[in-house]
Amino acid sequence: MLARHSSLVTRHFRNMNWEMLSAVGQLAAVFVGIPSLIYLAIQIREQTQERRQSAVNTLTTEWGDLTCALHDSAEFSAIYLRGVKSFTDLDPVEKLRFSAFFNRFLNYFEGMYLAYRDGLLTASGWGKIERTVSDLVPILVYNNGG
Repeated sequence: MLARHSSLVTRHFRNMNWEMLSAVGQLAAVFVGIPSLIYLAIQIREQTQERRQSAVNTLTTEWGDLTCALHDSAEFSAIYLRGVKSFTDLDPVEKLRFSAFFNRFLNYFEGMYLAYRDGLLTASGWGKIERTVSDLVPILVYNNGG
């Protein structure tokens, strides 16, 4: 009888040892898993910030390239000034060039505005863009019968 009781106790401890090992394994998984999740969240956040900054840098570069078209080409600057004064006085090719420039200008402005609205562009950066547009649009509207 003692042998039978001893066998039951041993079997009980074996089952208990497996249960304990299982519990320890689960606890270890929690201790390893939580820091891994935290690390992953930090990496995703940093990557998102880098992508946002890259988008703003691209928009800023494109905006700068667009405005360079006005001062890098005397020919286009003359077209632009005549177009601002009177779009209807431009010949068809000049109208096309002026319209293409103005369309790109508005598209980049929209992109910059969305970047500002979403908090990607600083207030000072947005202020420069806004001043440029607020100087340009009223002149166009006023000079072309708006």
